[in-house]
Amino acid sequence: MDLIKPKGCKDYLPSEAKALREIERRLSSLFESWGYEEVIPPSFEYYEFLTEGLGKDYKKKVYKLVDREGEILSLRPELTKPTARIALTHLAEEPFPLRLYYRGMVFSREDPVEFPQIGLEIFGDPTICADIEVLSLAIESMKNLGIKEPIVDLNHVKLVDGILGSIEESYRTLIKGALASRNFVLYREIIAFADLPEKQKRFLSKLPLLRVKKNMLKDIKIPFDSPLIGEALEEILSILESIDFEFITVDLGMVRTFEYYNGIIFELSNPKEGKVFGGGGRYDKLFDVPAVGFALSLKSLPSLHNNKSLDVIIKILDINRDLKAAMRLSKGLREKGFRVMVIPPHANEDLFINRKKPKVFLKLEGKEIDERELIDRITNGKAIQGNS
Repeated sequence: MDLIKPKGCKDYLPSEAKALREIERRLSSLFESWGYEEVIPPSFEYYEFLTEGLGKDYKKKVYKLVDREGEILSLRPELTKPTARIALTHLAEEPFPLRLYYRGMVFSREDPVEFPQIGLEIFGDPTICADIEVLSLAIESMKNLGIKEPIVDLNHVKLVDGILGSIEESYRTLIKGALASRNFVLYREIIAFADLPEKQKRFLSKLPLLRVKKNMLKDIKIPFDSPLIGEALEEILSILESIDFEFITVDLGMVRTFEYYNGIIFELSNPKEGKVFGGGGRYDKLFDVPAVGFALSLKSLPSLHNNKSLDVIIKILDINRDLKAAMRLSKGLREKGFRVMVIPPHANEDLFINRKKPKVFLKLEGKEIDERELIDRITNGKAIQGNS
């Protein structure tokens, strides 16, 4: 039997598994401190439900399956819609606004084909308060993962719609697709063929690179006449004035892949990697209920700088003689909160010490030991490496 895994799948080795669980622990604790409750959606949903509003290109990435009754199912490509379904069915009688968070694997017909995602949603709050809370939590989440200065790009769907509203619909769809995929060569080709005044073409040619800070927002001259533009800029400014975070940039050319957004949208990046780490926004029209949320896609795990060494390794030299003493000693230490590993006689102690880096290494050699005294010594930091 070949010991290989399918292409695009990932094995999480102990250090990576530990990092992932630590991320989940930190963010779950953060979310719950703000009043969010966890839900766990199923891995499968109906294909039509999951793909409505995702866009043609995104639908191509979704896994399709057929069950015994002939129903078309899909492995979830994201967790927002399954969470919304739970909120609007099982939890419909709960008081709204409803705050929920989730964590789990999502699936895509790309590489990687599965990866962890963690995020949250607020249902039932149409006010800017929810937008500010979600964006604040997204920033705090990145900081909790050791990313002290995350890059936050912010935009508003109304701003994009206001700028592109006068363009023929077929071109508008192509432009949004090119912006969402960051295919700027295609984008400029589309703009060149669009039937627009030269002043508007020049503005649109710069749009993908038009990124400004809060203090420059009022100075932007947008050569398109639409009330949506003013509404969007006013809302963006209100959000920026409510969040004290200097690394937020308004990216006027940002368009997110999902078509269901209708308000603010944002993306989060790790400046060390330069890759989009997560994002979110408002999507009131997806299920005709006010909603806003974000998710982090953990395709690569940030370094958490918390690789704790093992506290104690106990080596047994004679199983028949030392096993019971080792079990009692390790049990007593674990009850004190220590992480303890017991290794057998044949184990390579040098390799264990080198790889696991225990604070204390003990070899049981059959001597009478005062277990309580030894536990006290270790607890008080007075134990030494060596034999007992």
